[in-house]
Amino acid sequence: MEKIKSYSVIILLALTGVFFSSCSSDGDDVSASSLVGTWELQRIYGWEVDPDTGEKGNYDDVIKKGGADYQVYTFNEDGTYTWEYEPGTRWTERDSGKYSVDGNTLVMKGAKVGTVSVSGNKLSIHLKDSSGEATMEFVRIN
Repeated sequence: MEKIKSYSVIILLALTGVFFSSCSSDGDDVSASSLVGTWELQRIYGWEVDPDTGEKGNYDDVIKKGGADYQVYTFNEDGTYTWEYEPGTRWTERDSGKYSVDGNTLVMKGAKVGTVSVSGNKLSIHLKDSSGEATMEFVRIN
């Protein structure tokens, strides 16, 4: 259960720009047009430091529709996005705003979120800060 709460925090922090990209020049540039479409979260994995114990813990979870942490992003041609998050309860969170891509860095609401890569119908977003790292893997559904 604690891990589920952590995922919620990761996503919410990412959307508000608290995470910063690893700003590597090693990655390939990504065009904003390659993000256009609807993407469903399939898997999230990484590590985080427990704020109470200071211990580092790893996680690797498959996300399924109707289950905890189900998320869908829609990136539009006009540079806007919508996000829907279903944490496995009766409510759904939604957010929207503007996005862009600078090299391989995804920028949402004017803040660097993380590094992004697109290969065919697969999207990967890598988030990093001092308390952990997460990679979110999506598949295009539309």
